Amino acid sequence: MSRIEFATVEEAAEYVILNDLDKDTKDYLIALDNDELISLHFTFGMFLRNTCEITDKSLLYMHRDDISMMLIEEIVKRLKSER
Repeated sequence: MSRIEFATVEEAAEYVILNDLDKDTKDYLIALDNDELISLHFTFGMFLRNTCEITDKSLLYMHRDDISMMLIEEIVKRLKSER
């Protein structure tokens, strides 16, 4: 499976929210505290690492795990702000 390329973390977050998350998943993510987000590393984080390729040059030397965590944080931030 090839990954979808996004220019920024924000662009990827928007796409994932609109296309990959159902209501139950959104509610679950909203209910998490920020310090609980690391628990998503091997589940949601792996999904994001396998489906999203961020091409932002400023992230070139960051580990994919760190980028997926940034993406999780951005997704949760956006979901909470929509409430």
